[in-house]
Amino acid sequence: MLKAIIFDMDGVIINSEPGHADAALSVLRKHNADVDVSYCKGFTGSSTKSMCEDAVKRFGIDSTAEELLSEMNRAKKEIILKEGYPVIDGITELVKRLYKAGYKLAVASSSSASEIEDTVKALNIKKYFDIAFNGEPVIVSRKENKNVVIISEAEYNELEKARKNAEYLEKLNREDEQI
Repeated sequence: MLKAIIFDMDGVIINSEPGHADAALSVLRKHNADVDVSYCKGFTGSSTKSMCEDAVKRFGIDSTAEELLSEMNRAKKEIILKEGYPVIDGITELVKRLYKAGYKLAVASSSSASEIEDTVKALNIKKYFDIAFNGEPVIVSRKENKNVVIISEAEYNELEKARKNAEYLEKLNREDEQI
């Protein structure tokens, strides 16, 4: 029986890729990198940090990856302030319906924790999500297009604790049904 649903933020809750690409292209071109949107598409499903690390090496950019990441994050925020969040049609209603139906909901993204927080707050759906997984604890992010996500030990322990609690409650329910 389905008990929980994990939503990917980028591409499921919001269509963030065009904004990410616009911000990246703008910043990289300021650093004289000869890039087009295909370069950005190569990092879809990965973190902006990964793109920045690659760009510094590939294009010989005279900034650190962290500095480039800060520039890209500022550029993304400017785009969001100007254009708003590109919400996927029907998603907020779906989240509310699933929550009302009793499903546990989570949001996952290779975006930072603050980006996830800002997005779900802006869409007024934060209260429906029990947990958010972000790109910060990710060690391998869709390498060779395989969906591999490695979370921190603390997050794993929390998930394991929740799984064991669910198993225990299910066992109690079965015992109650037998009485």
